[in-house]
Amino acid sequence: MQYLTDGKFKYIWLPRLNREQLFDLQNDPKESKDLADVENYHSVLLKWRGRMAQKLEPRNSGLTEGERLVDQAGKPPPISPKYEERMRAER
Repeated sequence: MQYLTDGKFKYIWLPRLNREQLFDLQNDPKESKDLADVENYHSVLLKWRGRMAQKLEPRNSGLTEGERLVDQAGKPPPISPKYEERMRAER
């Protein structure tokens, strides 16, 4: 799971399920009403999706292609580029 928040909204992306969630934290602090499929929040969802892609792109983890999030459903979990390096160091 990957998520971002600014204290007003919280965006969650579940890459292995290719599912998004969006919560209005000011009006729903317990995150009980997912707004991701609510038409009036579509532009807000797109803004947060773009922010997520910008945050994840520098990690080079296979979760993005440019400014687009990449569906990971059915794929093995991504491995950190530093994983093999850490494993060799521990041997």
